[in-house]
Amino acid sequence: MENVTKLDLNEPVQTKNGKPVRIVCTDFKNGTTPVLGIMYDAIEDREQIYMYSSDGRFYANTEGSPYDLVNVPKPVVSYHNVYDTGMSPGYRSHDKAEEYSNALCRATIKITYTRGKGATAEVVKEY
Repeated sequence: MENVTKLDLNEPVQTKNGKPVRIVCTDFKNGTTPVLGIMYDAIEDREQIYMYSSDGRFYANTEGSPYDLVNVPKPVVSYHNVYDTGMSPGYRSHDKAEEYSNALCRATIKITYTRGKGATAEVVKEY
């Protein structure tokens, strides 16, 4: 079953297949598609206007489309202390990770995960 999240048109949006969309209007008076979005068309080398239902469906398509709108995934960041025996649970800030580290800590790493894009890790501090 797909994880359904309510679309927030006040936040950045993209199509389900990852193309950025700029919302220009949410009150277009034509019946079923009040949302107008602009998307770059690489084949035509120009921007195109697309119409969406208020819940982000492309042309109010009930079957679902790769052009339906979703909010751009926000990255999740956590900081972990690394020890010879493993890694600590994640902390929301580097300061918290340092606060809970001890003399056996070898490094603090930052892990950034974005849905659909994977994760990156970087060493923030070595001890």
